Amino acid sequence: MRVREKPELTLRTRALQYLARREYSRAELRGKLLAQLQKQSMPPDDGGFEQLADDAPSSDWEVSLHELDALLDDLIERGWLSDRRAATQLLHARRGRFGTQRITHELRQKGIPL
Repeated sequence: MRVREKPELTLRTRALQYLARREYSRAELRGKLLAQLQKQSMPPDDGGFEQLADDAPSSDWEVSLHELDALLDDLIERGWLSDRRAATQLLHARRGRFGTQRITHELRQKGIPL
């Protein structure tokens, strides 16, 4: 029996998969995609510990961050990513069970400006 390897997903594909499940704030989606970038950039042999110890960011890393921000800007322009919709979704899901302070705290944690 052959074991199939999962193909590498592009950042755009991964972002759209996240957004298909629920609404995300820009900061929240950026954090998820940034974690994926870090995971992909770590060499498998050392677990990426050498790269984490290196203080100088590589040019590839800077390009990836620039591409990530450009992708998020594009998703916002197309109307697929919205802090307002993410906040509305969170508010509707939590308002019957939690108070204003708890909801406000969650909004801040998700990077949604108040």
